Amino acid sequence: MNGNNDITVLQNQMKNMIPQGNKRLIFFGIILATFLLIKSITVIPAGYVGLKDFFGNVSDDTLPAGLHLVNPLLNIHKMTVRTRNYRRSECPFQRRFKCSFGHFAFI
Repeated sequence: MNGNNDITVLQNQMKNMIPQGNKRLIFFGIILATFLLIKSITVIPAGYVGLKDFFGNVSDDTLPAGLHLVNPLLNIHKMTVRTRNYRRSECPFQRRFKCSFGHFAFI
């Protein structure tokens, strides 16, 4: 019975160590830190590069494929770097344009 009383006393002391207002502040601090950590991690898939956009200013350097830790305020735009081969029959504008050697001409 004495052991249970000691545990109860310790629990009451722990409750009194952190006032109620500070508990909320700590809770929201943990939520904010988790959000910033999640927002800071970005994954660039194979065949893509990441362009850094900071409030409309695009950076010259790019992010290669892989996992990156970035500024949480950055917007990362994933752009493909894969080459596409089109046959003449697969030209996307073949009804309106005449496709030849990568150039388009009006019909």
